Amino acid sequence: MRLTYLYHSGFWLETDSCHIVIDFFRDGYDCKPEERRKGGVARAIGSIGTDSLVCCDEMENLEGLKVSPADCKSPGVLGRMLLNPGKPLYIMCTHFHKDHFLPFVMKIYEYALQRRAEDASYPEVRLVFSRDIRRSRKKSCGVHIDAINFIAKGETYEDELLKVDAYGSTDVGSSFGITVKDNGFHFFHAGDFNYWHWQEESSEKEVQEAHEFFRSELDFIAQRVTGFDAILFPVDPRMQTNISAGAQEFFNSIPYQLLVPVHVIEKPDFTCSDLQNNELFATWEMQRGPCNEDCARPLKLAGAQDAKSVIRRIWLPENAGDSCCIDLQS
Repeated sequence: MRLTYLYHSGFWLETDSCHIVIDFFRDGYDCKPEERRKGGVARAIGSIGTDSLVCCDEMENLEGLKVSPADCKSPGVLGRMLLNPGKPLYIMCTHFHKDHFLPFVMKIYEYALQRRAEDASYPEVRLVFSRDIRRSRKKSCGVHIDAINFIAKGETYEDELLKVDAYGSTDVGSSFGITVKDNGFHFFHAGDFNYWHWQEESSEKEVQEAHEFFRSELDFIAQRVTGFDAILFPVDPRMQTNISAGAQEFFNSIPYQLLVPVHVIEKPDFTCSDLQNNELFATWEMQRGPCNEDCARPLKLAGAQDAKSVIRRIWLPENAGDSCCIDLQS
C-alpha cells in the first residue's frame, strides 16, 4: 500500500483493491517547489487560489472549476490518478470544517460520472461523509446528496471492499475506523478527535473537562476495538505543550503500530521535538518526509497486535506529496 500526504489532515491511501482519499483540503496547482509545504501538490482542481476555495460553501461558486485534463502541464497527485484510477475511489470526509471538507470533492464525483457515461469501465467514486456535513454543508453536496453515504457515531458503512466505522469526536463530526477487506489493514483517521487541552490558556477546570470528554469518546472506541495497525492523529503545535498527549493516551487504551501525525500546521520540527521528548514516543522509530517511496523497502507492520514483538513507528510527512509504502505482514 502507498500512503500519500496531501496537506494538513488530507491523505490518499492506495491499496490493491481501491483508492481512499480522506479529508482532502488544499490544492497547490502550478506551485513552485519552495511553496509545496503551503500549497501542496494535490493539484486536481485548477488555478483558483486555495483561500477562496475553502470559503466557498455553495456549489454554484465552484461551477468554473474542472478536474485537470490529461494535457495539463501539472495535473498533480490526484489529477494524475483520476485520469486512470484503475480501481474504485472512495472520498471520505470526517466533518464539515473547511480544513477537512472541500466542496470540490463533489466535482470529482461529477467527473467520474461523466467518464463512466463515456466508458462503463471507468471505476466508481463512492462518497462516505460524516452526517454533520449533510446538516452544515447541504448546499455544497448539491444535486448528488443522495449518492453520499452519511454516517455518524456508532454507524457503519460497508461494501465488498471496505468497512468504515464512525466514532465520536471532541470537536464536531466523526472519526473513522477503516478496514480494507483484501488485506485486513485496519486504520484510524481522527478528524478533529483529540485531547484538546489548551493548557497555556485554559483554567484547570476547563482542562479537566476536556480530558474527561476525550476519555469518554476514547472509551467508546476502546469498547469496540482492540487495536489499529495505524492511526492518523492530531499532534497540533497550537497547544504549545504536551501536544502528543492525546496520541499517547490513545495508545495506552488502543494499541497501534504506526503513528502518522496530522494537524501539524506546517511546524514539523516542533511536532518532532515534542514526540522525541515524550516518554512513550521517544522509544519509537521515526522517519520524516518521503519514506520508501519506491516501495523497495516498505514499512512492515505485523498482522498481529503483540506489544512485545511489534516495532512501533512514527512517520512524519513534511511536504504535500510525501508518501510512504506500507506492507502488512500476515
